[in-house]
Amino acid sequence: MASRITRSAARASSRRADRRAQAAEGGGTATEISGLGAELRWLGYGLFSIWIFLSLLSWSPEDAGWFQQGSRQVPTNWLGRFGAWTADSLLFGFGFSAGWFVVLSAALAYASWRFASPISFMPGGVLGSVVGSFGDWALGAIGLTLLSLAMIVAGLALFFRFSWLDVTEWVGQKAEALFGLARNQLAERQDRRLGESAAIERADALEEKRRQREVDQALEIKPVATPEPSKKAIEARQREKQRSLFSEVAPVGGLPAISLLDEVAAQADTISPEALEFTSRVIESRLADFGVQVKVVTAQPGPVITRYEIDPALGVKGSQIVNLAKDLARALSLVSIRVVETIPGKSLMGLELPNPRRQVVRLSEIIGSTTFQESHGVLPLALGKDIAGAPVVVDLARMPHLLVAGTTGSGKSVGVNAMLLSLLYRSTPAQVRLIMIDPKMLELSIYEGIP
Repeated sequence: MASRITRSAARASSRRADRRAQAAEGGGTATEISGLGAELRWLGYGLFSIWIFLSLLSWSPEDAGWFQQGSRQVPTNWLGRFGAWTADSLLFGFGFSAGWFVVLSAALAYASWRFASPISFMPGGVLGSVVGSFGDWALGAIGLTLLSLAMIVAGLALFFRFSWLDVTEWVGQKAEALFGLARNQLAERQDRRLGESAAIERADALEEKRRQREVDQALEIKPVATPEPSKKAIEARQREKQRSLFSEVAPVGGLPAISLLDEVAAQADTISPEALEFTSRVIESRLADFGVQVKVVTAQPGPVITRYEIDPALGVKGSQIVNLAKDLARALSLVSIRVVETIPGKSLMGLELPNPRRQVVRLSEIIGSTTFQESHGVLPLALGKDIAGAPVVVDLARMPHLLVAGTTGSGKSVGVNAMLLSLLYRSTPAQVRLIMIDPKMLELSIYEGIP
């Protein structure tokens, strides 16, 4: 190993002798000064390029500069106040073209280093030559490079009294901050772009809906079905009006006069056509808010409720409308809404909404209607009106079983009395006989004595 070190030293001495000879031939001291100047030039250009790069990279508009007043007392530029002044001056004078100064300085540094005149002595001297030769022999080129880098890193930390962990943490924080800033800016641009596109789509949809409303025909509103009294009932009522109610005794077995019942008084409409039109548009808009497109085709106002027949758009399931019944009732300020999924004979769905005013249904109106008078049933019963206002008459003889149930005050007694009166007004004692069981001996006692 000693001989190897001796040979390395001899080679280094030979190179120094050659360089001295070259320096002597080229002018001696002038050549050495020229070589040192070239070294200083590429070092200066390189440091200047790094300075400009870092100052521009960490530039902030809130830092005070030569040409603007910042809002921060302590600059955030990585190179301090001088870095902030440098970045502000370059950006003020050249704009984003100031980045070319980094490229220009780096190019000048490379040119100075590439074409530098060789100096007359080795950069590391005899000690560097000996240590380098020994390290090359013991560790190889890669091992010697790694050892040198480790010693440089440790030496910098000891000389400047800092921790590389703090440096890496600081670099990581800056990188994370830059990444977060870029991510936030990208998210803001995406949100702004999505908001603009959504606003354009909503404006187009509103414009299309406005045009469609102008083209669509007015809502078809079916009138309330008013039962027409039969000719028999009219003639009977006229005959009864011509004589006193209790002046003569009715013959046994005859049918009672319809004038015994309360006459139908003139009643106002339960809901106006304007209210029907307004409610129809509200139904369409509220369901559209929930993402369900429908169109109200017709409205059938009845004595208690109004049925709105709707035509769902393509792709809209009936279950979607059923699931939105409570939400729609809340949006319309109603207690409840009944959804009719299937209407016989139609490809539509129905929404049954309670009317703001209920219409009183008189029994005389049902019994005096053509539907009741022309009924072919053996035991016809007048039950009232359906949702469209049409009389409802059924045949008790065709029913295998009839059960009337409900809570207190729901109208069970009214229904039973209407059924009994229907039988009395249609059948004679020779045609129908009843056995009535009244456990309370109260509700049905008024029928005692009727033949």
